[in-house]
Amino acid sequence: MSCKAFFETLSNEREAVSMRATVIDTAFPDAYCETESVSRYSSGLVQSTEYLHRYVFSPIHMNGEKVKAALFSDCKDKGLSCERSPTSEVPADIHARGKALVDGWNAANPDSDSPRSYVGVVSAQCERIRELVAQNQRMMAVYDTALADNPLHVDVFQIVNRKRSDVKQARKDIADLFSQIPSSN
Repeated sequence: MSCKAFFETLSNEREAVSMRATVIDTAFPDAYCETESVSRYSSGLVQSTEYLHRYVFSPIHMNGEKVKAALFSDCKDKGLSCERSPTSEVPADIHARGKALVDGWNAANPDSDSPRSYVGVVSAQCERIRELVAQNQRMMAVYDTALADNPLHVDVFQIVNRKRSDVKQARKDIADLFSQIPSSN
């Protein structure tokens, strides 16, 4: 089975999504699917020279002026959703999508005690993420998980079957790779 066919079979049920990193790495270990496109909406493989931008929402992702390390914890299970671009400069459409996500969440949760606001994005170069290693083993994989309504979508997944202390360190390291103060322009 190709990586694309496999990714199309992944369930979007909440419990299944929380096991996605393990399911992917069990079927295709050690970032194998970086060698193939995994989405029919993709413009191509994520190149190491590209930049990844992660949305930041207040209050859930902020600790004062800096982002919380927890912003990057999704890589361990469901995938760290990011947007891709060829440069570190964030395209306007990425900011527009971030604002729309917040507006949609606030509309769906009108009784929330903590309405959200769009702060911006934090960014890192893909190559730096792929270079995270422990004991000569890669720790992160970056897949082009483009969506029908968002062809720039990518996910970062922690590679499973690594020492517990190494995976904890890798999550700290990925948080350190991303800019710490969100950019909104």
